[in-house]
Amino acid sequence: MQIRGLSVPVGALCLAMLVSLAGCGGGGNGGPGAAGPNPFVITIATKNATHPYFGQGDPVGLVVDGVQGGVINLTIGETYMFIVNTPSHPVYFTPDAVGGAGFPGRITTGVQNDQITSGTITFTPDNTLPAQFFYQCGVHDNMGWMVMLSP
Repeated sequence: MQIRGLSVPVGALCLAMLVSLAGCGGGGNGGPGAAGPNPFVITIATKNATHPYFGQGDPVGLVVDGVQGGVINLTIGETYMFIVNTPSHPVYFTPDAVGGAGFPGRITTGVQNDQITSGTITFTPDNTLPAQFFYQCGVHDNMGWMVMLSP
């Protein structure tokens, strides 16, 4: 199944979203199985060779919709929800590819409720943001990966 540019097996998506298989029809964009507008689920796992930062920074990485270090594709003006469950790893957006201690380069434009380890971040990117930036942990280096923004 393709969801916002991520290839995710339906079963893995359901598990990551903690919903039943019956609720996993469409996902994304408020469709069946969605938790709201354009939801992404961010969790953590020990990095494996599929994570872009495998062997670098923290041994734990951020996982998006079941994909280690998945690329997040967003569109300017759309509102997105990020359902976060990342104990000890507060999530934020940044132009800094490494992230880490002190939330370097934290993006605040259009972002509500970031720097959390549990809960929901809401993000409506606008045209002042770069076409490429990153989701990262505000405490540990090299945990997240890339966000691609399109018009």
